[in-house]
Amino acid sequence: MYEGALEFVDSSIGQIEKPPRVVFCTTESCNELFGFKAAANTIGTFGIVISPRAWKPYYLRHEMIHHLQKERLGNIKGWLVTPDWFIEGMAYFLSEDPRSTLPEPLQQYRAQFVAWYKQVVKEHLWAEAANL
Repeated sequence: MYEGALEFVDSSIGQIEKPPRVVFCTTESCNELFGFKAAANTIGTFGIVISPRAWKPYYLRHEMIHHLQKERLGNIKGWLVTPDWFIEGMAYFLSEDPRSTLPEPLQQYRAQFVAWYKQVVKEHLWAEAANL
C-alpha cells in the first residue's frame, strides 16, 4: 500500500522529495498513543500515522498529499497560512477519495478546490498554490 500511494502521488501530483515514515496502527489504542482520534494524520514532513480505520489506499494517498503540500509550501505556510479549502480539498480530490459526499465543510472544500484546479495550468500548480 505504501509503495502504491507513493508512486501515485509522485506520478500524478508531484515528486515527493523525502518519502515520509508511516506508522500503520493495528489498533485504535495505538493511534490514540500518538494523541489522535482521526483516522489518519500527517505530522508536518516528519511522518504519517494511519489508524486501522484508514487502511485503504485513498487514505494513505490523502496523507501523502498533505506531506507533499508541506514539502512544497513549507510546514508553517501549509499549516497556518494556506486556506483549508486548498489543503483538504486537494487531498480529498486528488487522492481519488471514492466517497461522493463528505461531511461539511470537507464537501465544500473539495468543490472549491475542483473549481480552482480547473483554472490552473498543471505545470504551475505549486506556484499558484504558493500565491493563495
